[in-house]
Amino acid sequence: MHSVGRRNLLLLLGCFLGVACGPLQAAPAIFVDFSDFFSGSSGVSLAYPPIGVSSDGSTVFGQWSPQPRVGHFAFRWRPGELPETLFTDDDTFFDGIALAGIIGVADDGSAFVSHWNSELPNSTEEPFRWTEAGGPEGLGSLSAGYYLTPWTLADSLSGDGRTVIGATNDPPGFSGPFQWTVSDGLQPRNDGRRSLNYDGSVAAGRYEGRAALFTEAGVMPIGPPESVGELITSDGNFVLVRTGDFGGSIRQRFLWSQGDGLVEIEPLAGSVEFDVEDISDDGSTAVGYCDGGCIWRRGIGSMSMEDYFRDELGLSEIVSQIDLGRVYSVSADGRVFVGEGRNLTSGKRTSWVVMLVPEPGTSTLVVASLALLLCSQGKPRSNPSPT
Repeated sequence: MHSVGRRNLLLLLGCFLGVACGPLQAAPAIFVDFSDFFSGSSGVSLAYPPIGVSSDGSTVFGQWSPQPRVGHFAFRWRPGELPETLFTDDDTFFDGIALAGIIGVADDGSAFVSHWNSELPNSTEEPFRWTEAGGPEGLGSLSAGYYLTPWTLADSLSGDGRTVIGATNDPPGFSGPFQWTVSDGLQPRNDGRRSLNYDGSVAAGRYEGRAALFTEAGVMPIGPPESVGELITSDGNFVLVRTGDFGGSIRQRFLWSQGDGLVEIEPLAGSVEFDVEDISDDGSTAVGYCDGGCIWRRGIGSMSMEDYFRDELGLSEIVSQIDLGRVYSVSADGRVFVGEGRNLTSGKRTSWVVMLVPEPGTSTLVVASLALLLCSQGKPRSNPSPT
C-alpha cells in the first residue's frame, strides 16, 4: 500500500462505498485485520470456523475472545462500519462460551447459525440462530440425556436463513439428525443431508456410504464409495465432495456438477495437510488449507493465498502483516475472502477479510486498512441485548 494520509484513506473508502470523490478512483481492495479492533483474540477456533461471509459478500460474522478460554463473543462487520459486538455472555442464558464458530450465514447477511453452551436439561451444546430482527434464539435439543455430555449441533443454514439442519449424539451410538424451520421448529428427520441450498429444497449429504444429492424427486449418488457431499452452493448447482474421512478411503476433495461430474480439487504441490472449506457459486473457486491458506481455481489449480495476493494481485502489504493460516469462506462471486491467521507484528491470533473490488482501466491495487481508517473513532460498537 502506498503511504497516504488518513484523509486520503477515508476518501478511498468513501469511493468504494459510492460516495462522490472527485478525481480519486474506487479502492480495488479492502483489507481488515480484526485484531486491530479487539483487545483479545478474534481468531480463536473451537474446531469450528471462527469467521464467515454472506454469499453476497456484504456481511462478515466472526467471534472474538477477551482472553483465552474465557468466552467467545459474536461480531458483525460490513464495509464502511466498525465491527459491532452483537452479544456477549451477559446477553445470553449462561456463563462461559457464548459462541462456538460461524456454522452458516444467510445469503444476504441477515442471519447466521452457531452453537452455545446450553442450560437445557439434556444437552450441553445447543444450536442457535441470530437474526437482525430478533437477535440470538436457541433452537432446542432432541437429546434424551443418555450421555454425560450430550449435544445438539447444527451443520448448515439455508441461504434464506429459515432452515437449519444438524444432529444430536443421543441416544448412545446414534447420531440423530434434526431439522429446524421458522414455521415448524425443531423436528427429527431420517436422512443424511449435510448442507442446504437457498430455500432448503436441494441438499448435499450422504446416502448408502456415498456423497449424494437430495432433491424433491429423490436421492442421487454423486460420489465414490466412502464419500460425503459436504457443501452445496446456494443455487444447488455445485457440491463439494469429500473422501478420506472414512476408514480405508483416500483423502481427496472434488467439485461435482451435473454437467462435469466430479472434478478433483488438487492440493498445493508438496503440502502435507489439505482441506477445502468453501466454494464459489459458479464453481470456479475453492478455498481452504494447504499447510496454510490456499486457493484453487478451475483451469489453474492450487496456490497459496500468500502467493495469490502478493504475486497475482500485488497486495504485498497483506502478506507482510498477516500469516494467512486458513481461508474459511468465499463469497458467491469469488471476490471476498475471510479466514484466520496470525498478526506478524503482535503475534496475536486473528481473523481477517479481503474484499477485491474491480477498478476499470488500471492494474494498481490499494489496500485500505480499516484499522487506520477508523483508529481514532473508538472501540467496536455493541448492540444491547434483544428484548
